[in-house]
This record gives sequence, C-alpha cells and structure tokens, in this order.
Amino acid sequence: MKKDASHWINRPNAGWSIVHSGDVLRSLERDVLPDLGTLPIDGIESPKILEVWDQIVSRGAIETAHRACQRINDVYVYAIPAGVATRNPAASMNKTLPKRPRVKKQPSIIDRVRDHDTQIALVRKLLADCDAERCRATTKFALRLIALTAVRPNEIHNALRMLTGNYALMFPSERNPHDLMSENTLRQLLMRAGYYKRHVLHGFRAAMSTSLIPNRHYGTAAMGVFPSADSASNSTGLSFWMRNYKPRRPVFGTVRRC
Repeated sequence: MKKDASHWINRPNAGWSIVHSGDVLRSLERDVLPDLGTLPIDGIESPKILEVWDQIVSRGAIETAHRACQRINDVYVYAIPAGVATRNPAASMNKTLPKRPRVKKQPSIIDRVRDHDTQIALVRKLLADCDAERCRATTKFALRLIALTAVRPNEIHNALRMLTGNYALMFPSERNPHDLMSENTLRQLLMRAGYYKRHVLHGFRAAMSTSLIPNRHYGTAAMGVFPSADSASNSTGLSFWMRNYKPRRPVFGTVRRC
C-alpha cells in the first residue's frame, strides 16, 4: 500500500502545495503505513483497517483518526480506476469512528479587544516580552516568524528548507539537531513570558486576520512569501489576502537580533 499511497499523493492533478503533500505523507507514515504499508493494497481487509483506527482513537486522537479514514478512502478512490485495487475496504467505515470533538477557540492576546491600535500594541508587547526571555535565538526567531507570516507551526519547517544552505533544518531541536524544533518549545517560551492560556501559536493567525485584514495592513514578511494551504474561503481568509493584497508596510514590528 505504501507505493500506491505515494502515487496518490504525487499524482499530477492533485494540486497540492509541497507543504500539504509533506503533511499528508508524514501523517500516513506515522499512523497508517506502519501497519498497512507492506500489505498489497487489494489484500487489505476491513478488520485490519479498523485495527489501525482503533490504535489512533485509543490515544485520544479522534480528529487524526477521521483524517486517516478520509485519506485511506482517497487512496482507494485513486487505486481502483488505476487498476491496482478492485474494491474499497474502508468504504463507509467512518461511521465506526467516534464523533469529532467540538473545536475549541484558540486564545489570542487580542481577544475581546476592538481597538486596532491596541491590538497591534498588544502583539508587539508579546513579542518584546518573549524576546526578553532567556532562550536560544532560534526559538525566538521561529516565534517571530510565525507572528509575521501567520503560517501554522507545522508549516514553517517545510517552507524554510530552501533558506537553510547546507543544513537540513532551519529550526532544529535543542536536544537533537537532526529533529525539528517542537511546538512545545515555542509554547514554553510563550508561557515563560507570561502568556499561559492568554495566547497560543495559532493565536497569531487570529491576530493577523483580525488586526490586519480589515485595515489592509500587512507586515512585509507576511505578503504571500509563505502562503497557507487554506482556501480563499477559509475562516481567516489569510491565504486570499496574502496572495492578492499588494501594499506592504510593517505593522507588528521588524525582526531584530535576539
């Protein structure tokens, strides 16, 4: 199944960004392919797929289980017309999964603040407070880059590989330079700076959309350099504005030495 899943991800008409394709491949390699990857795609039975989903659900990752379900179905939807599979053992099995949990709002420092200038000042102060903390410069740079580009934390690693020269990673782990810096490292910086339960990494996306889009202001780094994989009709509209709105001027602040 691993080969067929790879063909599905890399099919010419997929229309996916490099970042999204990488995310899909990693999710399959983490949750699906360890159990199903070596099996012939036409020899996989429904009970085996159910075992995979049960393992994911057992660790509390219900949303991940639903995504895995959808992606296995999509692999078969591609494989059957391609002639490598004759049936879809995952069809309608999504009904066996628990219902998706209700999405919780990600806290942002600008929540319940209506004044535009105050919103910008709060984000600037947050970044200044994080800069004042004692930690590695790369951790501060990663946090500031997320703030200025509004990309999701898991997107930033792939987006910046082209800038690393001879190094594999732009933001490596402190413990292992061959691993990615974890989101928890960035969360810890926010917590140490006094923003526990007041602001999370995804809160920068809310800050960008609420503070900048309605007022047509953008930080220089945020103008389409690292566009999100979202559609133009998503809840924040960031991708649309990053790709289509041209004037650029700094709002949150500029990157400086840490």
